[in-house]
Amino acid sequence: MSNAISKRIVSLIMAVALCLSILPLIDFTQLTAAAATLSESESNNDYASADVIGVNDTVKGTMNSSGDADYYRINTSQNGKLSIKFKHTYNENSSVYWYVKVYLYKEGQYTELSSIRIEGTDNETVEIPTIGAVASCAYFVRVSTYYAATSGLEYRIASSFSATDYAEKEVNDAYNSA
Repeated sequence: MSNAISKRIVSLIMAVALCLSILPLIDFTQLTAAAATLSESESNNDYASADVIGVNDTVKGTMNSSGDADYYRINTSQNGKLSIKFKHTYNENSSVYWYVKVYLYKEGQYTELSSIRIEGTDNETVEIPTIGAVASCAYFVRVSTYYAATSGLEYRIASSFSATDYAEKEVNDAYNSA
């Protein structure tokens, strides 16, 4: 074997050894999967038929009628902060409103955690207040509108999640549950 080939083999072995030596320094639990952009499926008009979306995914949906409501389910595997962003197609009609609500499903009960009304003339991304997520729970996002002018309009929901034990996790927005 020539001296040049031997040097290349030794260099390759050293490079592999160097790469393997840093693996213990990488915290793989902090890595997240690449975000996906999904499209809603019909019929997702109630909790039972909700589209499941992953944390850090974006979903594109369309209102089919004035009474349409679309549901999305987000499952959490660890404690953390769950953020939801909503953006919609601009509508010049000031009577058009979008409603976005977030619910926790736990022990057979749905608890409303957040509710926001967004005007059709708002043309920016709206962030729903951050939810303190609990491991192994399901969170539902409900998008609805009650005006026919939204039929056929597109919207997007983006979820993001960061793992932490330092987030408010219980529902205590009343005196008796504080």
